[in-house]
Amino acid sequence: AFNCSYDSFMVTYRYEMRKIERTGESLYLVLCSLTEKENDKGSRMSDSQFEKAVRHLEDAVRLSLRRADVYTRYGRNQYLMLLVGLKQEDCAMIFERIQGKFERAVGKKSRFQINQFISPLITRGSKAAESQAPLKFSRSQWN
Repeated sequence: AFNCSYDSFMVTYRYEMRKIERTGESLYLVLCSLTEKENDKGSRMSDSQFEKAVRHLEDAVRLSLRRADVYTRYGRNQYLMLLVGLKQEDCAMIFERIQGKFERAVGKKSRFQINQFISPLITRGSKAAESQAPLKFSRSQWN
């Protein structure tokens, strides 16, 4: 999969949105967030442990997407992905692959879990889009 900076991701996002207006192709925006499991919240964790888990998440994302898919690090614990030409069920399968690769890298008893948010992107002018507000992004900052 193609890893790019946040700014390049936004340019690609705008390009793909213009393209699907013409082609009608499906486009999904997926957000994966790395969080601590509920029972592990509040316990001490080093920054290096967290960064190691984030690197495992990035590896899982990179190895689970197709060559034409685009992803970027969005926040300290998040990755955004653009998936073109899929059905929603395909997005769920991709998330299962990401989850599986991550669990193999960190172990099932890890203190971390991955949460997902999948949003189908609908072209302007479609009846379904009239009731939905457009997605808005802001540059995320992290240390």
